[in-house]
Amino acid sequence: MAAKYRDLSFPDRILLGPGPSNIPPSVSKAMLSPMLGHLDPLFLVIMEEV
Repeated sequence: MAAKYRDLSFPDRILLGPGPSNIPPSVSKAMLSPMLGHLDPLFLVIMEEV
């Protein structure tokens, strides 16, 4: 038995948000850092601080 669904249609939208925005150098530096996995011992140290 096949389920019948109506077509999904969304209205056209225009994003009128501000930007592009400059980000602080500290954010750029943080984004360049390698990802830290949840099994990394340093992750547990950070979680204890939080």
